[in-house]
Amino acid sequence: MKGKKNKGLNLIDALIIMALILGVAGMLVRFYMTHRSSADTTASVRFVIAQADPALLSAFEAGGTLCFADGEVLGEIEKDGLTSAPATLYPSDAHGRIGEAPSALFREIRGEIRVDGRFTEGGFVAARGKPLAPGQTLTVSSRYLEAEILLLSIEKI
Repeated sequence: MKGKKNKGLNLIDALIIMALILGVAGMLVRFYMTHRSSADTTASVRFVIAQADPALLSAFEAGGTLCFADGEVLGEIEKDGLTSAPATLYPSDAHGRIGEAPSALFREIRGEIRVDGRFTEGGFVAARGKPLAPGQTLTVSSRYLEAEILLLSIEKI
């Protein structure tokens, strides 16, 4: 006996083709929506390095780049954004009272970095999806140094 030849599409074939078309359409819509909403903006990220060696300030290159610990670029150091002042120490006396005193050995370095990324509902996301938030501590490196910075603020430029 010969089998019956099926010349047209059956219902299952039509459903499979429709599912494939809908899947591809969904991927295209998602790609274009996320691509459009991830338009890069530039933010000014202020940071501080507490109790730094005074020689560290000269290692920062104004206009140079800072990178994350894994080598990804964080941003560019603002030319006029670097300042240095004596670090504040908080020693306690024999009675346990905490005082405030400027340090003769350490400096507090403050600066700004221009960072490309995008603002989201949860904060700011730098390139390659790295989230940044005030109060966050990051290990960064540049051409001449590696340091731990504390992020103070993130503002849209």
